[in-house]
Amino acid sequence: MKIFIPKEMLKDKRLDGYDMIVYSYLNTLMPLIETKEYYIHLDALLFAVYKKTNIGIRLRENIWNALCNLCELRYIDAERVGRSAFVIKTSSLTVDITSQKFVVLYL
Repeated sequence: MKIFIPKEMLKDKRLDGYDMIVYSYLNTLMPLIETKEYYIHLDALLFAVYKKTNIGIRLRENIWNALCNLCELRYIDAERVGRSAFVIKTSSLTVDITSQKFVVLYL
């Protein structure tokens, strides 16, 4: 699977490794591109990243903070719904490869 990451994200000093991990996994968990929005819960994201359900508090906080940071910096368009979940617009995870510079990550 190919994940397109906007090049400006890699240069943004406000982002760290957790932000990149979360952005990448949000892309892998995204349903069909034709779907306009999807629901993501912190637990589902943690399981996708770490492949286990028993995650320590520090890692949970790091992943949650990265998800919130991506929203605040407008790298993803999402609305918080509930204590640990977001509804994400799939269009915000799509990179226009004809007009934007990007990096390809292969999973």
